[in-house]
Amino acid sequence: MIYNIAVFGSCASRDNFYSGINPDYKKYFNCSISSQRGSIISLMQEPVPFKNQDIQILPENRVNKAGTQFINQDLTKNFLAEVKKFKPDYILIDNYFEVIFGIIKYENCFITNNYWDLPKTKFHTEIKPYTKINMYNDPNIYLKLYKENMNLFLDYIQKESQNSQIILNPVRLGYKILKNDNKIEVNKNFKSNAKNTNKLLKKVDNILKKQKDDKIVYAYYVDETADAMIGEEASIALCYSGEAALAMAENDNLDYSVPKEGSNLWIDSWFIPKSCTNQTNALKFLNFLCKDDIAEKNFEYVQ
Repeated sequence: MIYNIAVFGSCASRDNFYSGINPDYKKYFNCSISSQRGSIISLMQEPVPFKNQDIQILPENRVNKAGTQFINQDLTKNFLAEVKKFKPDYILIDNYFEVIFGIIKYENCFITNNYWDLPKTKFHTEIKPYTKINMYNDPNIYLKLYKENMNLFLDYIQKESQNSQIILNPVRLGYKILKNDNKIEVNKNFKSNAKNTNKLLKKVDNILKKQKDDKIVYAYYVDETADAMIGEEASIALCYSGEAALAMAENDNLDYSVPKEGSNLWIDSWFIPKSCTNQTNALKFLNFLCKDDIAEKNFEYVQ
């Protein structure tokens, strides 16, 4: 089976779907939608009008064409329309540029502060003056905006591509270098900045991790899991084997598997409260359940 993938984030996510880096990826994945060097905050704003020549980066070459494309994606917000049209199986997100770039506020609009590409354009000079908001200087403001707009994004996916599953790629900066002699060297000049950036990335990632309510995590259930899976309200669930058996008996589309790495081993336990008024019969009942033949029947029933 080939899965359709959409990527929103950085090359740390997108490059997994380049044949030059991952030669065999097309055997398993089709990356039909991609948007890089953008912010979720910018994505969920209204499209920004512009003239094509105003965002063109010159001279024309492969690198500058890519930069122009990234600006175009950020201003048009076309990632949303493509998700709605193609309805990918998975949407891979990383927050690298949320922290590295941040956003620009001008008039009543937010766009990504793509300081790698945007300053090379005429468009950049026309939107001044503007205000920069980022995780380094304004973490509380930025996290509030990110949470609000991530909720809007998840609502959009739920409405327009509800079967798409979102995967968070928790990218981090590294500061260790593997040398030609296979020794690891720590870049001391970069270490402090990398650690600070990684702390900020974790804070942004945690906002996305905590989202549920029919979004990333459908619900946290125990006894209700079987009913939810029978109704196909979620794609996958962790549940007891007995609950799985009940669900599969009601819905032929369901299956149960144990990871090859192994799984939990749990034991159901009974106890007699000290307030019990008939302890003698309670003990007889527990002894009955513990008989080999009875325990075997119980096991076969719930297996």
